[in-house]
Amino acid sequence: FEPQSDVITIDQAADAPGSFNNFVNTLTSSLGGQFTYSPSDQYPYDFGYTSFFLQRDVMGQDIALANDGSWYQSWYTCSRALGPSYAVCQLPWTYYYGWIKNCNTVIQMAGAEPTDDKKAGVGQAYALRAMFYLDIVRMYAPETYAKNPESPTVPKVTEDASIDPSHNPRMTNKDAFDFILSDLDKAEEYIASYKRENVYTPDLSVVYGLKARAYLTMEDWANAEKYAKMAQQGYSL
Repeated sequence: FEPQSDVITIDQAADAPGSFNNFVNTLTSSLGGQFTYSPSDQYPYDFGYTSFFLQRDVMGQDIALANDGSWYQSWYTCSRALGPSYAVCQLPWTYYYGWIKNCNTVIQMAGAEPTDDKKAGVGQAYALRAMFYLDIVRMYAPETYAKNPESPTVPKVTEDASIDPSHNPRMTNKDAFDFILSDLDKAEEYIASYKRENVYTPDLSVVYGLKARAYLTMEDWANAEKYAKMAQQGYSL
């Protein structure tokens, strides 16, 4: 007998019929269309993963805003509204670490030695976790990997429950990219024979594309070219 409440345990989730595949599906189905940061529709940049494309475009001044009253003005100027005394600076953390938690749950459910029926799902979780960390590492590191491998990035949160979140320092660039590439190596192993049903699910070509992107950021040009060409195989313009 296991006491029941309004909180589900990882064991209860794992024992429910079809639960693993449902959790895997959530990895991508939760990426857009929800107001995750705010319970209301107050903020037009609060709509998921693709909103960050716009945020980063205006931060890099690739998009010029029409007037000072734009909802993206804080991102455009990287102004005080993104400082520690303003709640909006928490928006990337709210989104990304929520998605990372979903990946960690799938990885934890699959266990250290995933069975054949779970390998594709856990491979997707490793691929997406690497993608999420690649994004926020590049957003928060004050210096690039090539310029300073010891520059601080973001804290690492994995499926390891022994990590104390209140004493979890930021990874260095080197630690972060070692971790990202390690996740992508695992994804490459588990996802090798997986045939995806739609373009919203990561397969081997996506893993290679993410490796190319990571090596490009590290300025390891040879590996960036190698994996970019591998990612292109099977596609045409």
